[in-house]
Amino acid sequence: MIKVLEEGFNSIVLDLGREGYFRYGISPSGVLDEYSFRLGNIFLGNKENTPQIEINIFGPTLEFLDDNIISIFGGETEAYLNGNRINIYEPIFVKKGSILSLKEVKTGLRSYLIIQGGISVEKFLGSASYDKYLNKGIKLKKGMIIKIDRYLNKEVLKRLFPEGFKPDFNQNIFRVILGPDEDRFLNESIEIFFKEFWEISERSDRSAIRLLGETLKFKEGKETIISEGVNTGTIQVPQNGLPIILLKDRPTTGGYPKIGNVIKVDISILSQKRFKEKIKFERVSLEEAHKILKEMEEKIEKFKESLGVIKNYYIIFNNKKYFIKIEEIEDEKSFNQY
Repeated sequence: MIKVLEEGFNSIVLDLGREGYFRYGISPSGVLDEYSFRLGNIFLGNKENTPQIEINIFGPTLEFLDDNIISIFGGETEAYLNGNRINIYEPIFVKKGSILSLKEVKTGLRSYLIIQGGISVEKFLGSASYDKYLNKGIKLKKGMIIKIDRYLNKEVLKRLFPEGFKPDFNQNIFRVILGPDEDRFLNESIEIFFKEFWEISERSDRSAIRLLGETLKFKEGKETIISEGVNTGTIQVPQNGLPIILLKDRPTTGGYPKIGNVIKVDISILSQKRFKEKIKFERVSLEEAHKILKEMEEKIEKFKESLGVIKNYYIIFNNKKYFIKIEEIEDEKSFNQY
Protein backbone atom coordinates (compact mmCIF):
# COMPACT_ATOMS: atom_id res chain seq x y z
CA MET A 1 0.00 0.00 0.00
CA ILE A 2 0.96 3.65 -0.46
CA LYS A 3 -0.02 6.67 1.64
CA VAL A 4 -0.40 10.03 -0.08
CA LEU A 5 1.48 12.68 1.92
CA GLU A 6 1.11 15.43 -0.72
CA GLU A 7 -1.15 15.04 -3.73
CA GLY A 8 0.70 17.10 -6.33
CA PHE A 9 -1.14 18.69 -9.27
CA ASN A 10 -3.88 16.53 -10.79
CA SER A 11 -2.18 13.21 -10.00
CA ILE A 12 -4.56 10.52 -11.24
CA VAL A 13 -4.69 6.74 -11.74
CA LEU A 14 -5.05 5.68 -15.36
CA ASP A 15 -4.77 2.75 -17.71
CA LEU A 16 -5.14 2.79 -21.50
CA GLY A 17 -8.76 3.90 -21.18
CA ARG A 18 -12.30 2.68 -21.81
CA GLU A 19 -13.51 2.22 -25.35
CA GLY A 20 -16.91 1.37 -26.80
CA TYR A 21 -19.12 3.65 -24.72
CA PHE A 22 -19.23 6.74 -26.95
CA ARG A 23 -22.93 6.25 -27.66
CA TYR A 24 -23.57 6.80 -23.96
CA GLY A 25 -21.56 10.03 -23.94
CA ILE A 26 -18.65 8.48 -22.02
CA SER A 27 -15.18 9.58 -23.10
CA PRO A 28 -12.30 7.06 -23.20
CA SER A 29 -10.10 8.86 -20.64
CA GLY A 30 -6.84 6.95 -20.10
CA VAL A 31 -3.18 7.89 -20.37
CA LEU A 32 -2.19 10.52 -22.91
CA ASP A 33 1.38 9.34 -23.50
CA GLU A 34 0.52 5.73 -24.32
CA TYR A 35 4.00 4.98 -25.61
CA SER A 36 5.80 5.85 -22.35
CA PHE A 37 3.11 4.17 -20.26
CA ARG A 38 3.25 0.90 -22.19
CA LEU A 39 7.06 0.78 -22.14
CA GLY A 40 7.09 1.47 -18.40
CA ASN A 41 4.76 -1.40 -17.63
CA ILE A 42 6.67 -3.77 -19.89
CA PHE A 43 9.95 -2.70 -18.25
CA LEU A 44 8.76 -3.73 -14.77
CA GLY A 45 7.13 -6.94 -15.95
CA ASN A 46 3.53 -5.72 -15.86
CA LYS A 47 0.76 -6.21 -18.37
CA GLU A 48 0.75 -3.16 -20.68
CA ASN A 49 -2.65 -1.97 -19.43
CA THR A 50 -1.76 -2.13 -15.72
CA PRO A 51 -3.14 0.98 -13.89
CA GLN A 52 -0.48 3.49 -12.79
CA ILE A 53 -0.21 7.10 -11.59
CA GLU A 54 -0.01 9.92 -14.14
CA ILE A 55 1.93 12.95 -12.89
CA ASN A 56 0.92 16.26 -14.45
CA ILE A 57 3.40 19.18 -14.18
CA PHE A 58 4.16 18.58 -10.48
CA GLY A 59 4.00 15.25 -8.69
CA PRO A 60 2.90 13.89 -5.31
CA THR A 61 4.84 12.80 -2.23
CA LEU A 62 4.17 9.19 -1.28
CA GLU A 63 5.02 6.90 1.63
CA PHE A 64 5.44 3.24 0.72
CA LEU A 65 3.91 0.94 3.34
CA ASP A 66 5.38 -2.20 1.73
CA ASP A 67 8.49 -3.08 -0.26
CA ASN A 68 7.98 -2.25 -3.94
CA ILE A 69 9.82 -1.86 -7.23
CA ILE A 70 9.16 1.32 -9.21
CA SER A 71 10.32 3.27 -12.22
CA ILE A 72 9.43 6.65 -13.74
CA PHE A 73 8.67 6.97 -17.44
CA GLY A 74 7.69 9.83 -19.71
CA GLY A 75 8.77 13.41 -19.07
CA GLU A 76 12.05 14.06 -17.22
CA THR A 77 10.89 14.38 -13.60
CA GLU A 78 12.78 15.66 -10.57
CA ALA A 79 12.38 12.75 -8.14
CA TYR A 80 13.80 11.92 -4.71
CA LEU A 81 13.69 8.71 -2.68
CA ASN A 82 14.35 9.40 1.01
CA GLY A 83 15.96 12.69 -0.02
CA ASN A 84 18.28 11.14 -2.64
CA ARG A 85 17.84 12.03 -6.31
CA ILE A 86 16.79 9.11 -8.50
CA ASN A 87 16.81 8.72 -12.28
CA ILE A 88 13.94 7.95 -14.57
CA TYR A 89 13.96 4.90 -16.87
CA GLU A 90 15.62 2.85 -14.13
CA PRO A 91 14.18 0.08 -11.92
CA ILE A 92 14.36 1.09 -8.26
CA PHE A 93 13.76 -1.01 -5.15
CA VAL A 94 11.73 0.90 -2.55
CA LYS A 95 11.87 -0.37 1.02
CA LYS A 96 8.88 -0.26 3.35
CA GLY A 97 8.64 3.16 5.02
CA SER A 98 10.45 5.01 2.21
CA ILE A 99 9.30 8.45 1.04
CA LEU A 100 9.13 9.19 -2.68
CA SER A 101 8.91 12.87 -3.62
CA LEU A 102 8.02 13.62 -7.23
CA LYS A 103 8.65 17.26 -8.00
CA GLU A 104 8.46 19.19 -11.27
CA VAL A 105 8.26 17.52 -14.65
CA LYS A 106 11.21 19.28 -16.30
CA THR A 107 10.94 17.97 -19.87
CA GLY A 108 7.53 17.34 -21.35
CA LEU A 109 4.35 17.91 -19.39
CA ARG A 110 3.62 14.61 -17.66
CA SER A 111 5.23 11.40 -16.49
CA TYR A 112 4.15 8.04 -15.09
CA LEU A 113 5.02 6.43 -11.79
CA ILE A 114 5.21 2.77 -12.75
CA ILE A 115 4.84 0.32 -9.85
CA GLN A 116 5.42 -3.39 -10.19
CA GLY A 117 1.98 -4.98 -9.94
CA GLY A 118 0.21 -1.66 -10.47
CA ILE A 119 -2.56 0.17 -8.62
CA SER A 120 -5.47 -1.92 -7.32
CA VAL A 121 -8.68 -0.09 -8.23
CA GLU A 122 -12.22 -1.17 -9.01
CA LYS A 123 -12.82 -0.86 -12.74
CA PHE A 124 -15.70 1.06 -14.27
CA LEU A 125 -16.85 -0.17 -17.69
CA GLY A 126 -13.70 -2.23 -18.01
CA SER A 127 -11.19 0.51 -17.15
CA ALA A 128 -9.47 1.82 -14.02
CA SER A 129 -9.00 5.29 -15.55
CA TYR A 130 -10.10 8.34 -13.60
CA ASP A 131 -13.02 10.20 -15.20
CA LYS A 132 -13.51 13.66 -13.72
CA TYR A 133 -16.94 14.09 -15.30
CA LEU A 134 -18.36 10.86 -13.88
CA ASN A 135 -16.28 11.07 -10.69
CA LYS A 136 -15.05 7.52 -11.22
CA GLY A 137 -11.59 6.25 -10.39
CA ILE A 138 -8.82 7.67 -8.23
CA LYS A 139 -7.52 11.22 -8.03
CA LEU A 140 -4.82 11.44 -5.36
CA LYS A 141 -5.76 13.31 -2.20
CA LYS A 142 -3.64 14.01 0.86
CA GLY A 143 -4.05 11.22 3.45
CA MET A 144 -5.41 8.71 0.93
CA ILE A 145 -4.26 5.08 1.14
CA ILE A 146 -3.78 3.44 -2.27
CA LYS A 147 -3.74 -0.32 -2.62
CA ILE A 148 -1.15 -2.02 -4.81
CA ASP A 149 -1.49 -5.35 -6.60
CA ARG A 150 1.83 -6.23 -5.07
CA TYR A 151 4.29 -8.85 -6.21
CA LEU A 152 8.06 -8.67 -6.23
CA ASN A 153 10.21 -9.94 -9.07
CA LYS A 154 13.63 -8.57 -8.24
CA GLU A 155 15.04 -9.88 -11.52
CA VAL A 156 13.83 -6.66 -13.19
CA LEU A 157 16.28 -4.69 -11.01
CA LYS A 158 19.02 -6.01 -13.31
CA ARG A 159 17.42 -4.41 -16.37
CA LEU A 160 18.95 -1.47 -18.21
CA PHE A 161 16.74 0.62 -20.44
CA PRO A 162 17.85 -0.26 -24.00
CA GLU A 163 19.13 2.40 -26.39
CA GLY A 164 16.88 3.77 -29.09
CA PHE A 165 13.51 3.57 -27.35
CA LYS A 166 13.23 6.84 -25.42
CA PRO A 167 10.61 9.22 -26.83
CA ASP A 168 11.82 12.33 -28.64
CA PHE A 169 10.28 15.27 -26.81
CA ASN A 170 11.90 17.68 -29.28
CA GLN A 171 9.51 16.57 -32.01
CA ASN A 172 7.44 19.56 -33.13
CA ILE A 173 5.99 18.37 -36.45
CA PHE A 174 2.87 16.23 -36.12
CA ARG A 175 1.24 14.20 -38.84
CA VAL A 176 -2.38 14.80 -39.79
CA ILE A 177 -4.93 13.02 -41.99
CA LEU A 178 -6.89 15.78 -43.73
CA GLY A 179 -10.68 15.75 -43.45
CA PRO A 180 -13.50 14.98 -43.24
CA ASP A 181 -14.67 18.61 -43.47
CA GLU A 182 -11.80 20.18 -45.44
CA ASP A 183 -14.26 21.25 -48.15
CA ARG A 184 -15.75 23.74 -45.65
CA PHE A 185 -12.49 25.73 -45.46
CA LEU A 186 -11.04 28.19 -47.94
CA ASN A 187 -8.14 26.63 -49.86
CA GLU A 188 -5.75 29.28 -48.56
CA SER A 189 -6.72 28.40 -44.98
CA ILE A 190 -5.83 24.74 -45.54
CA GLU A 191 -2.45 25.93 -46.87
CA ILE A 192 -2.03 28.12 -43.78
CA PHE A 193 -2.92 25.20 -41.49
CA PHE A 194 0.01 23.14 -42.79
CA LYS A 195 2.42 26.01 -43.42
CA GLU A 196 2.31 27.95 -40.15
CA PHE A 197 3.59 27.14 -36.66
CA TRP A 198 0.88 27.07 -33.99
CA GLU A 199 1.35 28.04 -30.35
CA ILE A 200 -0.14 25.88 -27.61
CA SER A 201 -2.55 27.90 -25.48
CA GLU A 202 -2.51 27.95 -21.67
CA ARG A 203 -6.18 26.95 -21.88
CA SER A 204 -5.15 23.44 -22.95
CA ASP A 205 -5.81 20.45 -20.69
CA ARG A 206 -6.45 16.70 -20.85
CA SER A 207 -9.61 17.33 -22.85
CA ALA A 208 -8.05 19.31 -25.67
CA ILE A 209 -5.05 21.25 -26.90
CA ARG A 210 -6.09 24.73 -27.98
CA LEU A 211 -3.94 26.50 -30.55
CA LEU A 212 -3.07 30.14 -31.20
CA GLY A 213 -2.05 31.52 -34.59
CA GLU A 214 -3.48 32.85 -37.82
CA THR A 215 -7.22 32.30 -37.93
CA LEU A 216 -8.60 29.80 -40.43
CA LYS A 217 -11.52 30.93 -42.59
CA PHE A 218 -14.56 29.01 -43.79
CA LYS A 219 -16.41 29.12 -47.05
CA GLU A 220 -19.60 31.15 -46.75
CA GLY A 221 -22.29 29.32 -44.77
CA LYS A 222 -19.96 26.42 -43.89
CA GLU A 223 -19.03 27.45 -40.34
CA THR A 224 -21.08 24.82 -38.48
CA ILE A 225 -22.12 21.19 -38.86
CA ILE A 226 -24.64 18.93 -37.15
CA SER A 227 -22.99 17.42 -34.06
CA GLU A 228 -21.35 14.06 -34.73
CA GLY A 229 -18.82 11.71 -33.21
CA VAL A 230 -15.21 12.79 -32.65
CA ASN A 231 -11.99 10.89 -31.98
CA THR A 232 -8.81 11.39 -29.99
CA GLY A 233 -6.74 13.62 -32.27
CA THR A 234 -9.72 15.19 -34.07
CA ILE A 235 -8.92 18.81 -34.97
CA GLN A 236 -12.04 20.94 -34.67
CA VAL A 237 -12.18 24.55 -35.82
CA PRO A 238 -14.77 26.76 -34.10
CA GLN A 239 -16.02 30.03 -35.59
CA ASN A 240 -13.06 31.97 -34.15
CA GLY A 241 -10.85 30.04 -36.62
CA LEU A 242 -8.41 28.66 -34.01
CA PRO A 243 -7.96 24.85 -34.07
CA ILE A 244 -8.70 22.59 -31.10
CA ILE A 245 -7.10 19.12 -30.91
CA LEU A 246 -9.27 16.73 -28.89
CA LEU A 247 -7.63 14.38 -26.38
CA LYS A 248 -8.70 11.51 -24.10
CA ASP A 249 -11.06 13.47 -21.78
CA ARG A 250 -12.88 15.04 -24.73
CA PRO A 251 -16.64 15.11 -25.30
CA THR A 252 -17.83 12.27 -27.53
CA THR A 253 -19.55 14.53 -30.08
CA GLY A 254 -18.86 17.95 -31.55
CA GLY A 255 -20.51 20.47 -33.88
CA TYR A 256 -17.45 22.26 -35.22
CA PRO A 257 -16.03 21.43 -38.66
CA LYS A 258 -13.07 19.04 -38.54
CA ILE A 259 -10.09 19.98 -40.67
CA GLY A 260 -8.19 16.80 -39.88
CA ASN A 261 -7.04 14.24 -37.33
CA VAL A 262 -3.62 13.87 -35.70
CA ILE A 263 -2.50 10.26 -36.18
CA LYS A 264 -2.55 7.95 -33.16
CA VAL A 265 1.23 7.49 -32.99
CA ASP A 266 1.84 11.24 -32.62
CA ILE A 267 -0.63 11.81 -29.77
CA SER A 268 1.87 10.58 -27.15
CA ILE A 269 4.46 13.28 -27.92
CA LEU A 270 1.86 15.94 -28.74
CA SER A 271 0.32 15.48 -25.28
CA GLN A 272 3.75 16.22 -23.74
CA LYS A 273 3.99 19.68 -25.32
CA ARG A 274 4.01 22.58 -22.87
CA PHE A 275 2.08 25.82 -23.02
CA LYS A 276 3.59 28.37 -25.42
CA GLU A 277 5.52 25.71 -27.35
CA LYS A 278 5.04 25.87 -31.10
CA ILE A 279 4.08 22.97 -33.33
CA LYS A 280 3.55 22.38 -37.03
CA PHE A 281 1.47 19.89 -39.04
CA GLU A 282 2.37 17.60 -41.91
CA ARG A 283 -0.19 15.93 -44.14
CA VAL A 284 -0.20 12.12 -44.47
CA SER A 285 -2.61 9.65 -46.03
CA LEU A 286 -4.66 7.07 -44.13
CA GLU A 287 -2.46 4.35 -45.63
CA GLU A 288 0.68 6.12 -44.36
CA ALA A 289 -0.89 6.45 -40.91
CA HIS A 290 -1.57 2.71 -40.80
CA LYS A 291 2.03 2.01 -41.81
CA ILE A 292 3.38 4.33 -39.09
CA LEU A 293 1.17 2.64 -36.48
CA LYS A 294 2.40 -0.79 -37.57
CA GLU A 295 6.01 0.41 -37.27
CA MET A 296 5.35 1.66 -33.72
CA GLU A 297 3.87 -1.69 -32.68
CA GLU A 298 6.88 -3.46 -34.19
CA LYS A 299 9.15 -1.13 -32.19
CA ILE A 300 7.36 -2.04 -28.94
CA GLU A 301 7.75 -5.71 -29.81
CA LYS A 302 11.48 -5.15 -30.34
CA PHE A 303 11.59 -3.46 -26.92
CA LYS A 304 10.13 -6.63 -25.40
CA GLU A 305 12.65 -8.75 -27.26
CA SER A 306 15.54 -6.57 -26.03
CA LEU A 307 14.45 -7.23 -22.43
CA GLY A 308 14.00 -10.94 -23.04
CA VAL A 309 10.25 -10.67 -22.44
CA ILE A 310 9.67 -12.09 -25.92
CA LYS A 311 11.91 -14.92 -27.06
CA ASN A 312 12.17 -16.18 -30.63
CA TYR A 313 12.34 -19.87 -31.45
CA TYR A 314 12.29 -22.22 -34.38
CA ILE A 315 10.38 -25.46 -33.97
CA ILE A 316 10.16 -28.45 -36.27
CA PHE A 317 6.81 -30.17 -36.62
CA ASN A 318 6.05 -32.81 -39.24
CA ASN A 319 9.42 -32.07 -40.84
CA LYS A 320 8.49 -28.40 -41.30
CA LYS A 321 10.27 -25.50 -39.59
CA TYR A 322 8.17 -22.81 -37.90
CA PHE A 323 9.22 -19.47 -36.42
CA ILE A 324 7.42 -18.63 -33.14
CA LYS A 325 7.52 -15.91 -30.51
CA ILE A 326 6.93 -16.67 -26.82
CA GLU A 327 6.14 -13.87 -24.38
CA GLU A 328 7.03 -14.35 -20.73
CA ILE A 329 4.27 -13.54 -18.20
CA GLU A 330 5.84 -12.27 -14.97
CA ASP A 331 3.02 -12.63 -12.44
CA GLU A 332 0.08 -14.99 -11.91
CA LYS A 333 -2.53 -12.23 -12.07
CA SER A 334 -1.36 -11.12 -15.50
CA PHE A 335 -1.30 -14.74 -16.66
CA ASN A 336 -4.93 -15.24 -15.60
CA GLN A 337 -5.98 -12.19 -17.67
CA TYR A 338 -4.87 -13.82 -20.93
